[in-house]
Amino acid sequence: MPYAKAPVKDLRLRVPQSLNSTWTGIRNATKYSPSCIGYGSDTWALGNHVSEDCLSINVVRPAGLPEGTKLPVAVWIHSGGWGESAGVFSVGSQLVAYGGRDDKLFSAAILQSGSPLVFGLKPQTASTWEPYWNKLLHTTNCSVAEPVACLRKLPTNELSAVLNSTFASPPSWGQVVDGDFIPASGRALLKKGKFAKVPLLMGTNFDEGTEVAPQGINTTSQFVQYVRSVGLAKPAVHSIEKLYSNNPAVGIPGTLKGRPEGHLTYLGWQYKRAAAFSGDVFQHAGRRLTTQSWAKQQIPVWSYHWNVLVENVSPAKGASHFQEVVFTFNNVNGQGYDTVVSNNPLAGKPAILVKLADVMSTAWISFIINHNPNSYGNINLGA
Repeated sequence: MPYAKAPVKDLRLRVPQSLNSTWTGIRNATKYSPSCIGYGSDTWALGNHVSEDCLSINVVRPAGLPEGTKLPVAVWIHSGGWGESAGVFSVGSQLVAYGGRDDKLFSAAILQSGSPLVFGLKPQTASTWEPYWNKLLHTTNCSVAEPVACLRKLPTNELSAVLNSTFASPPSWGQVVDGDFIPASGRALLKKGKFAKVPLLMGTNFDEGTEVAPQGINTTSQFVQYVRSVGLAKPAVHSIEKLYSNNPAVGIPGTLKGRPEGHLTYLGWQYKRAAAFSGDVFQHAGRRLTTQSWAKQQIPVWSYHWNVLVENVSPAKGASHFQEVVFTFNNVNGQGYDTVVSNNPLAGKPAILVKLADVMSTAWISFIINHNPNSYGNINLGA
C-alpha cells in the first residue's frame, strides 16, 4: 500500500510528497512491494527486489474476520540508511516531534535498543556534510551549476554504484535540529517533559556496546581519545577514564573471559573497557533518561534488559544488538535468518528459549492491545 509518491526522477532527493492518485475496483495487494535500496548483507543475502519506488507499507491482518472488525494496530518501523537502531530512532523522534505535540497518531510506543536521543553523536550541520557532498558531486560528474538537478537525472544503477563504493566516508547520521519537526535535541526535550504522553515499553540488550565499540584500543590514551571523540566535555572525559576500569572482569561482554587473545587480538587490549562505555553512551544512557522522564511525568513505562545468548554468536559479542528480535516476533523457525551470512538464532537451543519467545511475543501483544505487557499475568519460565 503506497503512502507517498514514488521518490523517482524529479522527486528524488526531495521531502516525500503526499499521494494524489485514486483507483476503482479491486487492487492486488497479495505481494510485497520492492524494498528500498540498501547496501548491507540484508539486501543481497535475502534476495529481495529493491527499487527507489519503495514508499509503501505492508498491511498484514488475521484471516477469516468479518469486514469492519476493529483490530489493534501495530506499526513496525524497520531499520535503514541510518544504520543500526534506525527504526527505534525513528519511533523516538516521533515521540518528541514538534516538542511533544500529540496529534493522536499513536496511543503507545515500543522502543527496542534505542531512545529519542543518541548520546555521542555530535550535532549535524551543513558544514559537517560538505566534504562528503563535494566528493559525491565530483565522483558523479555533477559539479555543475545545478548539482541536485544533475543527481536527479542520473540512472538509478549509476548513482547506487557510487553510493555503494568507498569514494568517501559519510558522517554519522544523527538528529538535526530544524526548528520544526525536531525543535531541540532529544535530551533537552526529554528534560523539559516535551514528549508525547503515551505508555512506553522499551529496553536494551546487555552487551549493546560490542556492536559499536572501536577495534584496536590497546592503551588508556587511546581509550581517552575515543571518549573525547564522541563529543563529551573535558571534565566528563576525565571522570569516565576513572569510572570505566581497565579491569576486563568488569567490562563487557562477560562471555569473553579475560582480554582478547589469539584470533581476537585485533579487538584490542582494552576492548571490554571500550565496549562497556560504548554501550552506555549509545544505548543504556538514553534508555535510563527516557524511562526516568516518563516516570517523572507519571506516564506508564516498562523497561527490559536483555541478556539471553543465541546460537552462533562469538563470545566477543555476547548478548548484543538485535538478538531479541527473533523472540519478539516468536520466530522460532528463524525465517529470514538462514542465509549465507547468518543462521537461525534458536537452532540447537533448549526448549526453554522457544518458550521464552512465546512469553516475549505475548508481552508485546499484550502491550499493543492493553498498553500493559503484563496484562496476561506474570509468567514463570522456571529454571
